[in-house]
Amino acid sequence: MSHGDRMSLLVADAVGACIVAVCLTAVAWLTVFRTDHTGAEVAQLTSAVHKASVDLANVRRAQEEQESLLAESRKRLGDSGQLPDHTPIEEYFQALAELTARHDLRVLRQSPIDPREYPGLLEQRYSLELVGSTLDLVRFFRSIEHTEFWADISFLEIANHTNAPMHDPRDRVAQLTVSLFSALPVAPSTPSGSG
Repeated sequence: MSHGDRMSLLVADAVGACIVAVCLTAVAWLTVFRTDHTGAEVAQLTSAVHKASVDLANVRRAQEEQESLLAESRKRLGDSGQLPDHTPIEEYFQALAELTARHDLRVLRQSPIDPREYPGLLEQRYSLELVGSTLDLVRFFRSIEHTEFWADISFLEIANHTNAPMHDPRDRVAQLTVSLFSALPVAPSTPSGSG
């Protein structure tokens, strides 16, 4: 081995030894002199990891709640287009009473009419006689269209209101037939007689 090669090996060894010494000094300095800062940084990092874990758990909980709401909404949406098995008459007339009160209408008469049956469909009909202004009547008719019930106005006649001695000249009398629809109940089949 030539003298130049030995010299470059010695220089490489010296440089490597210097680098190792610097690294060891840095580690020792960080360990001995910087423990207070390193400990604080580790505590901050631990706190950040804990907060991220809590946030992740909250996000997962919110996701489960949203999935539950989505499933419920999908079920409600699927059911909303279905013809009801029976007509919720009591609930409908409670809603109807609220609508008449909300639109400042007075009910003069309310009576059932014979129901009609169609293949798979039952139409229960009710005759109503309401008094109020034309605008209030129109708002009432429109609000019936937006109820959650399968209901429709199948007959309507509006006339001037002259029956009451203290009537408002703007009042009108609306005679209408409200139809409530439901699925026609299926009669249980009777077993054929044995001979």
